[in-house]
Amino acid sequence: MGEGVNLAGAVSMEHSKSKSRRPEGILGVIIGTLSNLRQISTKGYTMTYVQRISDKQKRRMWFGWVFSLTILAIMSSAASGDLKRQRLPVPVSLGDRIVKSHLVIECDVEDYDMPFSAFRNSAVNPDITRVGDFLSAVRRGNTYKAKALSKAEPGMGRKNVSIEGNLSVMQSHLTRIGISLDLSNLQIRRRIYWGNREYFTYKVADANLPQTHILGFDRDPNEGLLWSQGMEGFEIMLWHITKQRSKYPQDYDIEQSDTYKYRFALTPQGAKHQVNLLFSGRIFVPGITRDEDKPHLLEAALSFYETAMMRLKKAGSLQEFREIGNTYYDAYSKKRFLGWIDSDYQAFLQWINDLVAREREVVFVMDANPIYIIFYRPKGTPDWYIKHDYVFIEKGKFFITRIAFGDELREYFGGRKKFIEPFLMPLIKSDVSTSDSDKVGNPTP
Repeated sequence: MGEGVNLAGAVSMEHSKSKSRRPEGILGVIIGTLSNLRQISTKGYTMTYVQRISDKQKRRMWFGWVFSLTILAIMSSAASGDLKRQRLPVPVSLGDRIVKSHLVIECDVEDYDMPFSAFRNSAVNPDITRVGDFLSAVRRGNTYKAKALSKAEPGMGRKNVSIEGNLSVMQSHLTRIGISLDLSNLQIRRRIYWGNREYFTYKVADANLPQTHILGFDRDPNEGLLWSQGMEGFEIMLWHITKQRSKYPQDYDIEQSDTYKYRFALTPQGAKHQVNLLFSGRIFVPGITRDEDKPHLLEAALSFYETAMMRLKKAGSLQEFREIGNTYYDAYSKKRFLGWIDSDYQAFLQWINDLVAREREVVFVMDANPIYIIFYRPKGTPDWYIKHDYVFIEKGKFFITRIAFGDELREYFGGRKKFIEPFLMPLIKSDVSTSDSDKVGNPTP
């Protein structure tokens, strides 16, 4: 990927050292052909001169013409991008670990993996030229121009920070990762469409620096692309995907072959570029006998979770609680669980009393292998009062775990307006029959 960038850079530096020495290879043919044509035009040579050229020279010139146009056409096609529907695996953070889950974001993507110089001042893809103009203004500290290419209000998470503050952070970031002032080492990797928003991933054009970064832009009908100053909601998962994919490209390769039972829209209906969350899972309706056709691991994960909850209810001593923590919780969650017991035992006992008083009715289990998300409703609570816990399988053993504090998945799946009311409640209220349940969940065809 970076070879083309390095080649272009080497050619550029070599050409600047000596005007009399032409680049070799493909670029040499193109530049040589165009140079000869320019000489013919500027010196006012007539057709008589062309006719005097030997047949061998004519053939070389015609070959150069055709070859040059072919290469330029290929470069133009690459620069314009090829819009594809892709499936991006979602990483999940568990304490100090990040694991690839069986959740998938389905969205429209254009792959480039080209140096920014291929887009500069090009009519082929003016959007990327605009992105480069923004990055150049930020990198050079041109706040006036950068503000003109930005939205007025900050994005989520930076509400109390001025646009100048955000631009200052961005400038420090570009400087720290080594983007040059003239963007000569900037490589544009891909464009990801999210509803009416567009994200561009980029990196330093150096094979030894694989880390990829991401920027979001909103499209203004009058002004074009404007930097959005932040990421909102589930879109933040794109940042995690980009980061993990640049570290482990094979592990986070595009997922195309797997089938999923449910498709949940992450963007409003009617958006120009629809984004969906694909996943599998199973409904559990309270009071209905569970059938036997559940996936093995999903059923085992639920059984493990219910056994752990039952043991917590029956435990009556500090020693028993500690034993449960050491047996059923992973290292990250165990530390928090046992720390809670040591720091505020009375509050912990109150949580146990609530657990005993209000039995948890499991309503849905999401299969995000190796994560299983257990959605439950405490008895006697409103329909929308649905909580969730996480079970993690590692080396054939199950553990109750906790998504790292502030993780977007935990916040999103716990959101009444984001996920519970639009998806879970209609799903649970649907008929128990498999066909009807699948329809409510917007199944993947």
